[in-house]
Amino acid sequence: MVLTKALVVFLMFGMIVGELLGGLFIVLTQPWYNRKLEANNGIPIPEWRLPPAIIGGVSFSAGLFWFGWSGYKADIHWIVPTLSGLLSGFGLLTIFLQSLNYIVDAYLLLYVAAFLILFPARMGC
Repeated sequence: MVLTKALVVFLMFGMIVGELLGGLFIVLTQPWYNRKLEANNGIPIPEWRLPPAIIGGVSFSAGLFWFGWSGYKADIHWIVPTLSGLLSGFGLLTIFLQSLNYIVDAYLLLYVAAFLILFPARMGC
C-alpha cells in the first residue's frame, strides 16, 4: 500500500495515544506510591519508582520489536506498524517520567543539580 500525504498524518497517532496511556498509567499508580510513602513516615525510597518503569521497559522493547517485525515490507498494512507505537509510546513516557521521579527521590535537596547534569547528557551535548 502506498502512503499518501493525508495518510502520513495518521502514522504518529499510535505513539501519541501510547504516551497518553503511559501518562494515565503513572497518574493511576501514584496512590500506590503515596501509600508506601505514608507507611515510611514520608521518607521516599527511590526504588519504589522502578516497578512502573520496568513495565514501561518491557512495553517499549515489545513495541520496537513489533515495529521492526512489521514495518519493513510494503505488503503489510500501514496500521500494523502504527499500532506498535501504542507500546513504544507507553514505554517511552513511563520510563522517562519514572526516571525523573527517581532522581528527585534520590537527590532530595540537590535534585536541581542532578537535573543540570542529566539533561545535557540526555540531549547528547
